[in-house]
Amino acid sequence: NTQPIISSYSDGIYRSGTEQFLRPMLDINRVEVLRGPQGTLVGRNSYGGAIAMHTNRPDQEFDASIKYTSGDYSQSDIYGMINFPLGDTVSARVVAAHFEHDGYVTNVFPDGPGGIGADMNDQDDDYIRGALLFEFDNASLILRGEHFERGGAGTGDFQGSTAGSMDPLCIGPFCALGGVPGGVPAGDVFDVALPFNTNSSCSTFYLSAFPYDAVGRCDQSDTTDPYTVNYNGPIRLQSEQNTFSAEFNGEYGWGNMKLLAAYTENESLHQGDGDIGPGDIYVSGEYVTRETTQVEVHFTDNGEGDTSWLAGAFYLDESNHDNFFFNTDADRIMPDGTNGFQFICITSRDVDSESTAVFGEVTVPLGDCTRVTAGVRFSHEENDWAINSTGFRHFYNGLTSPIPRDTREIDLVNGDKSIMTPPLLVSDTFEPVTWRLAIDHDLSEDSMVYGSVATGYSSGGFNSLANPKTNLFTFPENDTIAYEVGYKATLKDGAMTLNLAAYYNDFKDYAAEPATLLPAGSVIVFGARGGDAESKGIDLEMDWIPGENWLLNVRASFLDAEFGNFVTGLGGSLDTAGGREQTFVSLIPDDMGALITEMRRDGEQIAYSPDFTLGLTVSYNMELGGAGTLTPLLQFYYSDDYSASDQGYLHGLQDAYTQTSLRLTWTSAEGHFNISGFVQNLEDEAVVTRANVFGATLATQQYAPPRTWGVSVGYNYR
Repeated sequence: NTQPIISSYSDGIYRSGTEQFLRPMLDINRVEVLRGPQGTLVGRNSYGGAIAMHTNRPDQEFDASIKYTSGDYSQSDIYGMINFPLGDTVSARVVAAHFEHDGYVTNVFPDGPGGIGADMNDQDDDYIRGALLFEFDNASLILRGEHFERGGAGTGDFQGSTAGSMDPLCIGPFCALGGVPGGVPAGDVFDVALPFNTNSSCSTFYLSAFPYDAVGRCDQSDTTDPYTVNYNGPIRLQSEQNTFSAEFNGEYGWGNMKLLAAYTENESLHQGDGDIGPGDIYVSGEYVTRETTQVEVHFTDNGEGDTSWLAGAFYLDESNHDNFFFNTDADRIMPDGTNGFQFICITSRDVDSESTAVFGEVTVPLGDCTRVTAGVRFSHEENDWAINSTGFRHFYNGLTSPIPRDTREIDLVNGDKSIMTPPLLVSDTFEPVTWRLAIDHDLSEDSMVYGSVATGYSSGGFNSLANPKTNLFTFPENDTIAYEVGYKATLKDGAMTLNLAAYYNDFKDYAAEPATLLPAGSVIVFGARGGDAESKGIDLEMDWIPGENWLLNVRASFLDAEFGNFVTGLGGSLDTAGGREQTFVSLIPDDMGALITEMRRDGEQIAYSPDFTLGLTVSYNMELGGAGTLTPLLQFYYSDDYSASDQGYLHGLQDAYTQTSLRLTWTSAEGHFNISGFVQNLEDEAVVTRANVFGATLATQQYAPPRTWGVSVGYNYR
């Protein structure tokens, strides 16, 4: 329903959906990480910054490489690249790879057909990319195409490790249907000290048949392992993406022109265990299709004058379909043994969006050492949304059939109207104007200082239900303004580069996730403006060659990021928020007779914003004479504590931690052969990456991978 707040690009192609950017990073020339709002040149949805990845272009030299990696969790990866000329002015480059490993998260439920009992967080990816480069006297044309598909179980739908179950008997003022044997009192249940999961998937879903114990918990095999679950639902991931693009670059007397046209189609299905436990009840998932067509043109100066400039235009057409489903197993039988029923919840959403923008930036010298840069971007977005939703009990017998679990088998628009309601049509237009102003001054040939102020935005969105406060289905875009000053230098006769930056970001309309708690014991989450927030800090980057064959990289960040006047939805009981004094409940009836549980977070830390982080990389090349080179490498990372949810859930609090990775690489004397042994996350630290509440009853967590190790063998022709 919402757009990403970090815009991402691959070879200049804007990725409107985050899932479009999550493909293998192979044969990469460079990655640009642009911090802070980038509202001028890259513009769309650069509320917090932008990431631009650039692959290697074909050239006239023959080159080839191959690498195989084997490791624990049955890791088996193979990668290959070949570059070759097709004539004096035409060259080609092809990259292909396959990645696979078993799941990091062990599912103790016995294996069954259709992904029943599958281990989660596995990998089964295939990727191929090809490029053709045509070179002319003053121009070039490059054609690119790529195919990427994923399989296996993936991470399920909303699943992950389960930290506990909330209110096994009652949810707030609403008591669950039935009850818990033994008369368990209402209240949150956490089996062990957080952040480890408990797999206490004792939910209050209708006709639940979990084997509750005396305190409302379920039988589990291991309640202290964050990488163990007990899910019997069909867990699977099916995703496929194809991208085609053409890029023309021309040099003329007045300047240069770049024209990029691209088309991407994406299809993805995530399906998991809706009751998040061993109960034979619900299946949940999401099926998404996305088609985007993009055209962008840049005009730049020829580099001969003191003034540099860029002007351009951008067009994006999107057609997206999203189908969220939540239904009981199709074989649930009624007491008479002949008839069955399902509880079905389906939300089908279609989005058609057109986005256009014109932009420009100019840099003007003020004397020999000082330059001023100014830029502006005018954007226009038109959005049309169609929403179909329903929730009902579907009864079937010998003359009728259950509704399929996989909703790709259902015609949600033209099919049975008893399944879906008529579409609700919603439209909105966004017209943000973003800009940037900067000044930089050379202190010497090797150092400079700078200052800048820039704005950015993230597109607005829509909800499947109207916001009960505003009675609107849509919410507007979010805006931010950022101030930065910094120092950049090359020191020690070129052996060191040092970058220092101090910044302040003012988020005017930070997005939030309010939640409506329905009487049936489930949560409906919708997007809205939560309020204001701010962040300020200092970043340090240093690359240093302290001696022959040594390399040291340091990255440090001091950050103070806090919510201002900010309210978000809790989505569960207050106990999951740790009972903080800042927490309160506001009961606001909506038109469905449900209640909104809110939490004020004024002055609290923004999610995923540790006060201090440190990254350190050290490597040394040991010359072995004619036997080649041996290079040990150490990577160390430290993070202060943080929250993995906007709501500050107790089960989403990650303590300060370290992660260390080691690698030892041998390279042959001629540089063709290499062998590497590696271990990642040496501490085997279980790092919480996401915390949420599902179905109003289950506290869920996601964890980064545990310790992994492996060996790679590679060959490079050039």
